Amino acid sequence: YNINSNTPTKRIMEIWKPVLGYEGLYEVSNQGRVRNKKGLILKDRYKTPMKYRYVVLCKKEKSISSLVLEAFVSPRPSKMVVRHLNGNAQDDRLFNLTWGTQSDNIFDKIQHGTNTFRDVMVKITNLKTGEVFVGRQRPLSRQLNLNQSSIWQSCNEWFRFAG
Repeated sequence: YNINSNTPTKRIMEIWKPVLGYEGLYEVSNQGRVRNKKGLILKDRYKTPMKYRYVVLCKKEKSISSLVLEAFVSPRPSKMVVRHLNGNAQDDRLFNLTWGTQSDNIFDKIQHGTNTFRDVMVKITNLKTGEVFVGRQRPLSRQLNLNQSSIWQSCNEWFRFAG
């Protein structure tokens, strides 16, 4: 049962597998927890700006989400990054993770509203005059007297259309 309600929740069995490259020293679970060979759960740390969870293994910081995918799915494919399917960068449970391209990850962040890259390079075309402006979103919004959120909304619409 969920502690915060009287509604039954489906319990998923926690499965442990060796951490790739640290076999015999550390294990990672499908629930996004890491333990040492003595069975002690390691304290996770957070990285800004997205607050990804990390642990320190043999004096090296390692992303928990990467450890989970490497143990349960496959080693990281070339040019792939971890995608958090529900948009929560702190949810490192296996069912929430998958490998994808950086473009997939950016698209996910836009869809989830978790993007932290609001001052991106944009290209704005005046449809009446055909004049083209290229630059960072914030300065261009001031220069053209446009609402920055309108520019961002247009970018989101384009991503949805292009996706």
